[in-house]
Formats: sequence, C-alpha cells, structure tokens
Amino acid sequence: MKLCERGANPRQEREWQSGLLLKEVRKEMNKKYITNMKGNKIMEKTKTLKDCIELALAGRPLTQKSSFRNAQADFTPSPVGRGHRKVGFTLAEVFSIHPKDVRKHAFTLAEVLITLGIIGVVAAMTLPTLIQKQKEKQTVVKLKNIYSILSQAYTRAVQEYGPPTEWEGLGNVVADDFRKSANSLLDHFAPFLKYTEICRAENVGTANAKCKYNEGTLIKAINGQIDDYFSADNGNATYARLRLNNGAFVSFSYFANANRPACGVSENDNCGYISVDINGKKLPNQQGVDIFSFFIMNNRILPMGGIGSSNPYSFKYRCLDKTKTIYGSSYGLIGEACTAWVLQNENMDYLHCDDLSWEGKHSCNGK
Repeated sequence: MKLCERGANPRQEREWQSGLLLKEVRKEMNKKYITNMKGNKIMEKTKTLKDCIELALAGRPLTQKSSFRNAQADFTPSPVGRGHRKVGFTLAEVFSIHPKDVRKHAFTLAEVLITLGIIGVVAAMTLPTLIQKQKEKQTVVKLKNIYSILSQAYTRAVQEYGPPTEWEGLGNVVADDFRKSANSLLDHFAPFLKYTEICRAENVGTANAKCKYNEGTLIKAINGQIDDYFSADNGNATYARLRLNNGAFVSFSYFANANRPACGVSENDNCGYISVDINGKKLPNQQGVDIFSFFIMNNRILPMGGIGSSNPYSFKYRCLDKTKTIYGSSYGLIGEACTAWVLQNENMDYLHCDDLSWEGKHSCNGK
C-alpha cells in the first residue's frame, strides 16, 4: 500500500515511533511521482509531498521545535474509525530529526562482548559439575553392565563345574597357593566371558603381557593412597586377569585369612575376589571411581559394601570414610566397598558428601 493511500493505525504509529516511517517518507522523495495502489499518478512529489504526508497521517501537527523524543512523550492521537488512530507531523519536522534521536536496533561491540563474558563466566561455573555428573552416570551404566556379565558367567560356571567349594585351588590355602587359586578362578570364569586378552597369575606382570596396566601406572585408592597390590603388575603378582571385549580389566584373586574365611559350604563364605577396572588402562585407575570390587560367594557374586556388610568391608569404613588406612599398612584400598552403593543407588555421591548411609541419606540432596 502506498503512503498516501493509508491512514495511521496502531501498527503505523509504532512504525513512526521506531523511525521506520521516517525511512519510508524519505524513500518516497526519491520517486518522481506519488502513486496509488493501481499505479496511477496522484500528484508530483515536488509540489505536494507535504500535503500527501499530512493527508495520509492527518492529526494534530507537532510543533516545529518539538524533538522526536518529546513528540513520543506528549503526543496524544485522536481516535478515528474503529479503534484506528491517526498521527500527524509537518514535513519540516520529518527532516529535522537528529540521528541521535532515532532509536537504535543493533548491539554495540561492547554490549556483545559483555554478554559473551557473562555467558562464559556462568558456563565456567556450571559446566564442570554437569560434565562430572554425566561421567558418573556413564560409570553407573558400565558397572551395571559388567555386574550382569559376571553374574551370568558365575551362574554358567556353577552349572558346568558345580559350586566354588568344588573348584580346584580354593579352600584353606597358604601364600604359596595364592597364584594357583587366582588361576583356578580365571579358568572357571573365562569360558563364559568374551575377552581379548588373558593373563595367568605367573605372567600378568611380564613385559609382554597385554592385559597389564601401562608401565609406571599407579592404582590409587579413593583417598589418593597408592594401592601397592594392583600397582605392582610385576612377576610377583598373585592375581590373574583378563581383558573383556569392552576394554574392562577383570582381576581374580583369593586370600584366606581372618577377614576372608576359606571357601566353605556356608553361603556367606568368601570364595574369591574380583576387581574390575571398567575402562581398563584409561585413567584415573582409582578405587571407587573406575575400579570396583566384588566377592565371589558360595552362591553368588556379591558387590562389596552392601547393606549389612561388616567392617572392614562396610560402605562406611571402606568407601565413605576416606581418612582410614587398612590396618595401618600402605595398602590404599579405601574405595573397594563403594560398589554396592553405585549399583543400588545409581549415584557416586560419596565423592561429594560424607553424610550418606544405608539407613539415612542416599544422595547429597537428601533423597
């Protein structure tokens, strides 16, 4: 619709206030003739442009001395027709508006940089927490998957070979038999696991072993202590290991002592020990973070640190309380008993708060 064909309505008034109408009037001045919608000439711009504008936007004229900002503030249009309002101004006022009085519709470089800076600060504060939470969720999924794999392998091994009490090498063993016991566990589980590499206890730490940690890798407990046992990965190792298709390390070992009774007929008898590094050689190689532990009981695979577990294998003693050491030795095994918590509560909040318990809070937010 051409300028002279229309009256001012609320939308047009907004256009005028935003400076858009001013651009349109100036555009009309570049034309030789003012035309209507059908293209017919109405009048020559050089004689009647002022009349054309005032005819199209008739109303109370603004004073020539009025500024654009004052006009916005004190102009009161008169109602015309069905809710439509017309506004008016003189031609002199149109071209006397200073550019500073026209509202800007773009951000300055300084405004953009300030906004980006604020976004960057907020991102720096929130992204690390979000990334950590996402990693912990992925760990929960991986651990559940491996727990399922081990449980199914155990069930099939029992069906094939009978209960662990009947497996060779388990029972009241002495230190010289620890490798034999570890190899026995490996031999009974391996046929029912999908793996890429397998290392018996006598060669798990040798130079050519493919299921060993990288040279110099130190396995850490959840409290930062060095786990001397699994950090050894040398010819003196008393555990056997295989590497699953998904890259996880599964280590088998067996100790019979006062805290780990010999494998017997009782369902609570400990017949072996499994340590799982869910991402193998990849860091951080830390108990309770990517390394988790299980007991091989006489009737099931038992995640360490479950409800009712007694010291020194309880969740509180060997996962939550990071100030403890095991029997005053250099073994940094704090973190072994986090496994049951991760599987059952599906979080790793013990890394972030220390008031959790099986009887009370199951997450840092109190749920």
